[in-house]
Amino acid sequence: MVKKIRLTSLAEADLETITDYLADNWSSSVVSKFLIQFEGLCITISNCPEIFPVISKNKNVRKAVLTKHN
Repeated sequence: MVKKIRLTSLAEADLETITDYLADNWSSSVVSKFLIQFEGLCITISNCPEIFPVISKNKNVRKAVLTKHN
């Protein structure tokens, strides 16, 4: 069953901060690559959330690592 992905306002702000940093310090292709990886991870989480470790049993929150820096 496909699950809906929800980002908290903090996560949305972090995503914006990361993409702004990448845009300021790297090329637009790096930003694009990062966002493609992020979208791909979201699709994987949506389709198979159980492959990621639970970090909060009360809220059924799981953890996924996009890159070693994020």
